[in-house]
Amino acid sequence: MTIKEKILTYLDATGKVKAEFYKAIGASPSNFKGAGKNSALSSDKIAEILTIYPDLSPDWLLNGIGEMLRTPGTANISATPQTLEDKLLTLLTTKDNTIREQAEELGRLRERIAQLEQRLEKTAGDVCTADTANVG
Repeated sequence: MTIKEKILTYLDATGKVKAEFYKAIGASPSNFKGAGKNSALSSDKIAEILTIYPDLSPDWLLNGIGEMLRTPGTANISATPQTLEDKLLTLLTTKDNTIREQAEELGRLRERIAQLEQRLEKTAGDVCTADTANVG
């Protein structure tokens, strides 16, 4: 599940209004629908979301560890205590993986476009113009 899908799950589970969420973080609803759901959120945006919604567990949102909601009045404790540097490293690693996956997808899409362009050129070259009507 992507971070955006987890956020939508959180909003549904807690009964929060999505329109208010989008407005609070300055995002368009289209960023959380269709293909936009697969794009990455910036670390600043994730930090903003976690600040606005303090009951949302960062460990669950970023790593899928533990419960979705923090227990009121307690810190979110993961299996191993993490320093701020560890959390930032985890976040950067997640972002790097997302960027790598998106770069691979771009490469596949570029290759597919090249194949389709070659097929189109071949098909256009095979058209017989001798049988076409002369207009004019």
